[in-house]
Amino acid sequence: MDMFGNYFDKEVHYPSHNIRDLDTIDNAVSRDVFEIMCKESKGDPEFKYDLLVAHLLGIDHAGHTFYSNHTEIQRKVLET
Repeated sequence: MDMFGNYFDKEVHYPSHNIRDLDTIDNAVSRDVFEIMCKESKGDPEFKYDLLVAHLLGIDHAGHTFYSNHTEIQRKVLET
């Protein structure tokens, strides 16, 4: 958000410093994106958007933590 924050009307931040945590942030992002999409589809003007960006970090964290054939990499690829 430091680089691109002035381009977005709204944003949600999650603490992402624990690269061993592959799921907490992804679960929160998925939950929040689903909620936003449901509210937008019901015509809620607060949740009208032209572009919705969701940054899932688990796959990136897995890549920095495990080797390429590790089961956690495979799990995050399929999940993402």
